[in-house]
Amino acid sequence: MLRATLLTLLGLVTCIALIFTGSLVTHSTSRASAQGGTYSVFLPLVYGPVSCTVAPKLLGPSNGSQTGTLTPLFQWVPINDPQATSMTIQVATDGSFSNASLVAQVSFDPSSAIWTTGQTRLPGNLNPSTVYDWRILLTCGAGQTLASASWSLTTAGPNGPLLPAPNLVSPPFGAMQQSPDSLTLVWQSVPGAIDYLVVWFPAGSNAVNFTYVADTQTGTNQQVTIGSLAPNTEYQWYVQARNYYADGYGQGQPCSSTPCLIQPWQFTTAAASVSSLARQTTSFPRATFVGARVAARPVR
Repeated sequence: MLRATLLTLLGLVTCIALIFTGSLVTHSTSRASAQGGTYSVFLPLVYGPVSCTVAPKLLGPSNGSQTGTLTPLFQWVPINDPQATSMTIQVATDGSFSNASLVAQVSFDPSSAIWTTGQTRLPGNLNPSTVYDWRILLTCGAGQTLASASWSLTTAGPNGPLLPAPNLVSPPFGAMQQSPDSLTLVWQSVPGAIDYLVVWFPAGSNAVNFTYVADTQTGTNQQVTIGSLAPNTEYQWYVQARNYYADGYGQGQPCSSTPCLIQPWQFTTAAASVSSLARQTTSFPRATFVGARVAARPVR
């Protein structure tokens, strides 16, 4: 009897303490005693927001480095925490990462290839001879955020070589009723290109989807297939050829100014199909520009 009483009191004290800390709930279950009676043992059950424990770790460009390019490759140790739900890279003109200093935020989830490679470039050029700070934010569970250390870099100087704009091929300018589920963007290759920055976004949006496509060297045209587009929506898109210095010029419609501004082509998606109703979230990264936007065209 004394043993049963002590166990009950111990369970009650533990239960009350943990409930007041907000970390546990309780479940009561009956157990048989040696004397044939029963007593209740309070078993605490863990609950609370899902969380991650390890902040992202940066790899490169190394802290304080001179990059020699306007399109540095940002790298970090890939995250393998199953509780992580999204990541964001922030680039700013100072270490406060305030809205006034932020240049761009690029977000992606575990379905993106960037999640496993642990690296990305920005969709556009940074300004030449400029010091930037950057970091990675990891989101887990119900909005918990862990931040990496903040590193700095300095971009290359001005007047580097810039590649001409690729000629866009398909879909043609102003194309109507394109599939929101799967659409292939096609452009002609540019001699000297390492890869191509492809950007597409709903007309008027300040957030874009993008990807870098390696130059295949196997034919005249280059291409990438995209999907998960909003139905009945006008999209704009453009392509820039990248060399080691920067993303080159991007051109859709004929330019009317010098230097040539990016003038995107456009297409309009059709109504949603049955298959699109259950489509997965896009696996391409999404960039939101805040404050001083990343250069939409090369800076001389």
